[in-house]
Amino acid sequence: MEINSAQFLKISKFLLLAAVFTPLIYANNLIYPYLTGKILFFRITVGLAMIFFAAYKILIFKTIDEFKKYLKDIFKVYSRNPLILAVVLFFVSLLISAIFAVNPYQAFWGNLDRGEGLINLLHYLIFALLIAAVFNS
Repeated sequence: MEINSAQFLKISKFLLLAAVFTPLIYANNLIYPYLTGKILFFRITVGLAMIFFAAYKILIFKTIDEFKKYLKDIFKVYSRNPLILAVVLFFVSLLISAIFAVNPYQAFWGNLDRGEGLINLLHYLIFALLIAAVFNS
């Protein structure tokens, strides 16, 4: 059975749509049943969607030069967008604040009873970028 790049894109779309149903998850056997399952499910689905979308993008290019040209074009388009620049600056400020926090470990990873932290916010950013990229492909 041969897997083509379109199947990777379909799997990525399915995982992103599955992540939308995260608020419906309730895990009775976890320490914080209303939140821990949601955090784990969202991080796993977004991570897998990112992997499958990266595999899709890798498979559609025949040569490295095509891939480099694509990256240059993407950088040209999005480096001038003020919204993208604002979001990048926001995440740079979040990274700096996590590094210099009172407890950098907790600022980066967050905790299970709140589900916050830089890593969770990074998953939200990846989710938003993947939705924009996958459903425009």
